[in-house]
Amino acid sequence: MMRFGPKLSRIVEAIVGGILVLWGLGGIVPAHADGTDDTAVPRVFGETYGAWSGRWWQWVHSFPAASNPLVEAGTIDCSRGQREPVWFLAGTLGGEAVRTCTIQRGKALLFPLVNAEWINSPGDCGREAGCTEAEKRQLLYDDVNLACNLASTLDGVPTVFSLITARTQSPTYRVEIGQDDIFGFPAGTVDEATVADGSWVLLPPLPAGNHVLHFRGALCDATTHEPFFTTEVTYNLTVHGDS
Repeated sequence: MMRFGPKLSRIVEAIVGGILVLWGLGGIVPAHADGTDDTAVPRVFGETYGAWSGRWWQWVHSFPAASNPLVEAGTIDCSRGQREPVWFLAGTLGGEAVRTCTIQRGKALLFPLVNAEWINSPGDCGREAGCTEAEKRQLLYDDVNLACNLASTLDGVPTVFSLITARTQSPTYRVEIGQDDIFGFPAGTVDEATVADGSWVLLPPLPAGNHVLHFRGALCDATTHEPFFTTEVTYNLTVHGDS
């Protein structure tokens, strides 16, 4: 679990990669969005970037710690838990990872550059009921702004020039914690108004064949600008020829 700054034990993950995102289906979503479904907000497969980010977090929470996508390395099964036209990829909890897996052709790929989530626990923000939605959004906004040193490539080509970065906050969503949560929340914890914030990459479906996706980055101290958290991920992807 990431902890940086006072009372940020709910900053449960930071994944940093490069500056990529969409293939002509949208633009930059306001960083401090209120999570509402405004018709002006770009949609992909019928959902806003923010809504997809909430689904990504629910996907991560569906796995126990020992087999969570955030800690996997080597040859893995990228199809686990995927039920959407968009498949999710994970970063790390810090440090490097190299992963090899197969992707079904026709699936877009979503992964965070830097992201964070707030799940209320009793006593958060000095109240038994925890933080309000507005407080969660402000806390997350402030901390995701610490992202730095972002870079990424697809098949060795920097992606910054070809695609667009989306920074967004999610609508509220429900999280129910199961056994052996990777972030240490007690089983049975429920937050009906969980909020996430982050910068996201949504790649269009890749052509059949082999591809290398690499992303890295850091979180930097606001005063010294020195990184205090770094992460780096390489995905060796094989895209099936059949849809």
